[in-house]
Amino acid sequence: MANSDDEARDVLRRLLRNEALATSESNQSPPQRRIRRMSKKNRWLIWMGLSLLTVLVVYELISFTASPTEPISSISTPSIQYSVIGTSGKTLLVVVDPINSTDRNGLMVIANYLCSGKDFCYILFWDNISKAATSLPATEAQDQAIIATYGLNTSTGYEELLVCGLGDC
Repeated sequence: MANSDDEARDVLRRLLRNEALATSESNQSPPQRRIRRMSKKNRWLIWMGLSLLTVLVVYELISFTASPTEPISSISTPSIQYSVIGTSGKTLLVVVDPINSTDRNGLMVIANYLCSGKDFCYILFWDNISKAATSLPATEAQDQAIIATYGLNTSTGYEELLVCGLGDC
């Protein structure tokens, strides 16, 4: 009799254990159950595949946004000091070293450098950062302090640099 009681307890334990496993698996979503049943090697392979896919996507995003397809080496790098202090639409607001405020060639190099690859570009130049605009519209005093303007519109063929210190403005 004791032997049959032990057998009955063992059967009952197995049934309860199987029911507990079944209820714990039923609380999991189907993908979790499948992953739980996979071998460690398969889980590792899936994890590596997802990691590799993530790295490739990030690499493509970085390489897509990192640089233009055409090298900029054909465009001269500006030799005079300048700083882009603001933008407004397609207009760049730039301050240059006061020593070079009437250097037409230097200002043209900056303009070509900043507008390379653009269909439309407009630049306002100042030589004093305290009088320069950082956004548009500019005040009357900021307008009067402009030392040069550059305009580019490739669809109409317009390109012009006006240097106020040389009587262009």
